[in-house]
Amino acid sequence: MLIAVLAAVVVAMTSSPPAPKPITDADIVALASKPFTPPEDRIPDTYVLGIHHGARVMVEFRCGDICPQYTSRHIHYDVEPGLACDKIGGRTRTETFVQGIGVTRKDFCVPAVLVEKGL
Repeated sequence: MLIAVLAAVVVAMTSSPPAPKPITDADIVALASKPFTPPEDRIPDTYVLGIHHGARVMVEFRCGDICPQYTSRHIHYDVEPGLACDKIGGRTRTETFVQGIGVTRKDFCVPAVLVEKGL
């Protein structure tokens, strides 16, 4: 019995996490439209929302100098802006977030539906 339990633990520890599930434009819009309510949301954290147009969609929370008041949520593909982004139908968008006592701007490859809907 002990050997079976140990074997199950070893398998659980060495198996990879489940593959992200396919998501739709509606899934992305639903999350982006949801009010951002820190500290209930995961701060700071990054996780995979799912697969869209063959690429992972990431949800990233960035915290400035005071958490959770200066936390922002960024939804983007796990793809660099530019040609790779264009190939999957994404759009390059510059987003601003608080960092320390200032702000930082960064280009992200975002799902086109976010740009089209102004989210």
